[in-house]
Order: sequence, then C-alpha cells, then structure tokens
Amino acid sequence: MMLTLNVAYADSATYTYDLSGLSLFAVDADTDIMVEYLSKSASYTHLLSLTTAGSTIIDTATDNTSKIVNLGRFAAGTEIIFDLFVNNTSLHFFSGAASNNIDGVVHAGMDQTTVADRVVMGFEDLLLEKTDNDYNDVVFSVSNVSTVSAVPEPSTVALMLAGLGLVGFMARRRKQA
Repeated sequence: MMLTLNVAYADSATYTYDLSGLSLFAVDADTDIMVEYLSKSASYTHLLSLTTAGSTIIDTATDNTSKIVNLGRFAAGTEIIFDLFVNNTSLHFFSGAASNNIDGVVHAGMDQTTVADRVVMGFEDLLLEKTDNDYNDVVFSVSNVSTVSAVPEPSTVALMLAGLGLVGFMARRRKQA
C-alpha cells in the first residue's frame, strides 16, 4: 500500500511511504548508521529508540528537528527495528511488519526514493480504531540502510541451490536423450 504525504524537510519534499511493512537492514559494516529527526506533527510526545539498544534516540518533547544521532556500526544484513513509545498512551509501536504491533497494523511508512542515500520513515502513533493514518507523527531519516537484506536467508540460498541442481539435472537428461 502506498501513501503520499507532504512532510516538512529542508525543501518541503513530498514523501511517498510504502506501508507494506518493510524491514530495514544495515548495508555496510564499516559505515555508521545515522538518524536525523525531520519533523513531528502529533500533539503527543514520543521516545524513539532501537529495540536492540533501548536508549532514546529522539525525545519529541525536548529535541529539536534536525537533530542527528550516530547509532554506530552494525554487521551488514543486521535488521534495524525502531521502537516508538508514545508517552501519552504508554503504547509501543515498531517499524517493520504489522505483526510487530499490538493492533496488527504497520505503524512505520518508509520512503526510499526522495532523499538520496537515506530511507525516510514516518510513524503513526495511534491504534487502528483511532488512527488518522497520516504517518507524520514522528518523521526521521536513516542512512546506511536498505529494505533489502544484504545477506540472504539460509533457506533462500538452499532453494536457489536446489533450483540450480534441478536445472543441471534436466540439462544432463536432455543431453543423454
């Protein structure tokens, strides 16, 4: 599902968010992942953190937009999941699949095309039955990430090898006939 929103970023760019529940993965183990706080339009206040680290990256009650935070380096292919804690409701919403969230809904839209070398994320901070579906409650960009895993899953590699083996077997049978 695609949703187009106008979100203030240096040049008031228009972001087209993918709401299919994409996951983020670290791209280069030798490069730091950077987060830049772009905007907030919700009346609620939030704490943004990584699920693996737990420490706050952005506090929308006190941090100014354009704040940049260095998350450090991660092995290529490491999944990066953000946790948005809503102070006013004490609810947590996570980036990635809808199954990560209490209401079974995707709460983080991602735009991979508007800002070069970054993924722009916009969070929705309300439960499904109360949502306004604007995905601009907390907006930030992340560098050195991709929505495609740099390291294939073992089952993917096994399936690919099985397919290549089958193609080789069929070619050999055809040659003998």
